[in-house]
Amino acid sequence: MDIRVLQYFLAVAREESITKAAKALRMTQQPLSRQLKDLEEELGKQLLIRGSKRLLVGEADISKYDYLKLSQKDLWGVLMRKDSLLAEKETICAEDLWDKPLIISHQASDNTEMFRWLRSDISKLNIVATYDLIYNAAQFVKKGFGYVIGLDRLINTTGDNNLCFKPLFPTLEAELCIVWKVNTLPVTIIHILLYN
Repeated sequence: MDIRVLQYFLAVAREESITKAAKALRMTQQPLSRQLKDLEEELGKQLLIRGSKRLLVGEADISKYDYLKLSQKDLWGVLMRKDSLLAEKETICAEDLWDKPLIISHQASDNTEMFRWLRSDISKLNIVATYDLIYNAAQFVKKGFGYVIGLDRLINTTGDNNLCFKPLFPTLEAELCIVWKVNTLPVTIIHILLYN
């Protein structure tokens, strides 16, 4: 199983649309749809209900659902410019971010676990923007508008790219689950925050 295809699936779940996900991933809809169908065949399960139904995304009461935990976990951290003072650090702690201009996920903005990790009242943080697509948030970081709190491996930080990713400390991970309503087929993937 290619992790890239799981990231495509996550993009579809976040966007609640293959068309919107393809645009966000900067690819056409047909190859994205084909990759997802191949994933469904590999897993032997239908992952998406194609049509106008919405997908379950983010933290949710999963008592009404069956789910399959994936072995893959995503790591929370900070996306920043390589010339940032914080880029010299191996990990980022909450105190490092208290006075910085932050760009956080629209979904994470209501996430009490993230703010519990930050150990700060949301009103005391300098949240300059929220994002739905990490790609868009990365463009703001490139221009020097702030620091993105997000998941690793969603933005390329290798090579001559002027961005870098530093993990949070203490570690905050997102466990991946494929979730589906009881007695139906899988429909989406969600992140569950875990402390290590």
